[in-house]
Amino acid sequence: MDELFLLPLVPLALPRAYWLNASERVMSSQVLLIQPSKYEYERVAKAIDTAGPGDYDMEIVNQLYRDNAMILPHRPYDLLTGEFRDTGVVHKAYMGSEEEPFEPEAILKEAKFLHFSDWPMPKPWIPASPQIVDERKPKCIEDQRHNSTDCSQQQIWLGFYKDFARRRQLPHLVSGVGQSDFRNGSLYTSPYFKWPLALRFIKGAIHGAIIVPVFLHAAFAVLIVALDHNVKDLGLPASIVFRNQTSYNRFWDGRNYLTVIITSVRNLTRSFLANSHRSPLADRAETDRIIRILIAILYATKNHLRAGWGAEIIPGTAINPSTGNATLTPEYSDLLPKGLYGCDDRGLGLVLQLTFFVEQYIKKGTDKEWFHAPQASQMQVQLNAMVDAYGKMETIRLTPIPIAHLIHQKQVLALFGGVLPFALVDQMDYWAILVVSLVMFTLYGIDGIGSQLEDPFGYDRNDIKMDFIVEDIRSEISVLLEEWKRAGEQGCEMFVGKGQGTGSGGVDIADHANGAT
Repeated sequence: MDELFLLPLVPLALPRAYWLNASERVMSSQVLLIQPSKYEYERVAKAIDTAGPGDYDMEIVNQLYRDNAMILPHRPYDLLTGEFRDTGVVHKAYMGSEEEPFEPEAILKEAKFLHFSDWPMPKPWIPASPQIVDERKPKCIEDQRHNSTDCSQQQIWLGFYKDFARRRQLPHLVSGVGQSDFRNGSLYTSPYFKWPLALRFIKGAIHGAIIVPVFLHAAFAVLIVALDHNVKDLGLPASIVFRNQTSYNRFWDGRNYLTVIITSVRNLTRSFLANSHRSPLADRAETDRIIRILIAILYATKNHLRAGWGAEIIPGTAINPSTGNATLTPEYSDLLPKGLYGCDDRGLGLVLQLTFFVEQYIKKGTDKEWFHAPQASQMQVQLNAMVDAYGKMETIRLTPIPIAHLIHQKQVLALFGGVLPFALVDQMDYWAILVVSLVMFTLYGIDGIGSQLEDPFGYDRNDIKMDFIVEDIRSEISVLLEEWKRAGEQGCEMFVGKGQGTGSGGVDIADHANGAT
C-alpha cells in the first residue's frame, strides 16, 4: 500500500462504505490516509469530546470530512470478509458492475486490505459457537451441468479465521470457527502444534537466528581440515558461562508476577461485587466504574512493559514506541475513567495512577460500611501486592543483562568456536567438521534462547502470551459483572435463580469492538 503515500496532500483520504446505500455517500473508517496536522488533530479531538453515545469512528469521520476528503477506491483498499460469504449472488456493490464476475481467488489476490465483518459471526479473537459458524459459512455451489460441487469460496472464508488463529498463535480461538473443523485438523494444520519438539526447525525454534554463525564455524572447520596435519593438538581450558538460566528465571519470575496481579484483580473484583450487589443505584455505578478500572490496570501493565505509554493522553490510544505516533487500542476506550489526564511525561506510570482510584473506592466503601475494617485491610493487602508485582516486572523490563557480561560471553564463544577445529582435526579428521557444527549449534542455540527470554514481555513467539492472558481475564470478569447486575436487578443472589445471562442492564466488557477490525 506504499503507493498511497504518493497521492496529493489532503487532510484525509479514505474509501466509501460500499456495502451501505450508495446515495448516502457514507465513508468507511477502516483505511485512513492522514496528513499530520495540529489543526486537524484538534478538530478530531473536539469531535470525540462532544460525541454522543451513538457516535463512533465512522460517524465522526463522516461528520468532519464528508465534503473535503479524497475518496480512495474501495477495490482493492477495503474488502469485507462477508463478501465471500454470499455465494451465487451478484456482487455489484464491490465489483462496480453486474457484468464482471466475482471470482473469489482473483478478488482476494488483488485486495490490499481485508476487514472481518460477518455479523452475527463475532470477530476472530472472540470464540463463536459451532452453530453460528455452520449457519454463516458460505454454502458450496452445486454445478448441475458437470455434476460437481465448488466449495472454494467456503474454504477461502474459513481460511481467513484459520490464518488469524495461526498468526496470533491462539489455537483455542479456532474453536470459534467450528469445533469439528478444529478436531479433524481441517482448519488449523500448523506443524507448530503437531510436530514433536525435537523435529521443529522453523516455528518456535531458534535455528533461524543462529544458522549464520553455525555455518561460519562449519566453514572455518573445513578450512582447518584442509590445512590439517601441520596443526598440533591444542587444549582449550575455556569456561563459558551462559546466561540462559538467568534469562529463564526472568521469564518465569515475570509470569509469576503477572499471576500475582491477576490474582489481586480477581480477589478485589470478587470482594467489591459480593459486598455491593444490594447497594443503591448510584453506588452500584461507582462499583461498575472501579471494576473497569481494575481491568484497565491489566492493560496498562501490559502496555507499560512494552513501552506503550500515553494511553490516557487520548482516550482509546497508546503511543507506538517505534514511531512515536498514537495508535488505536479499543480495549481502553470504555475502561479508563472519564476526564483522566496522564502524567507519563512527568514520570508517573498509568498503572500506579489507576491504583489511586481503587484505594479511594476502598476508603469510600469503608466509610459507607459496605465492608468492615478487616475486609478493607485485606483489600489493601491485595492492592499492595499488585503494586509490588508491577514494580518487580518493571525491574525485569528495565534491568538488562550487563553489557560487559554480554560482550565477554560473545567473545569467549567466538574464540572457543575458532580454536575448536584445531583441537579436533588430528583425532577426527573430516569428522571434525560435523562435530564442530554440532557443538557450535548447541552453544549458539543456548545463547540465542537466553537472548529471547531476557525480555519476556514483548511480542516474540517465546515471550509470555500477555495479550491472550489479559483478554481471558477480561472475559472472566465480564461474566462476573453481568451476573452481579442480574442479581441486583432481580433482587436475588449471584449465580442463583433463573435468567442467568445478560440482563437488560448487563454489560459485556469483552464484546466491546463489534465494529473494530
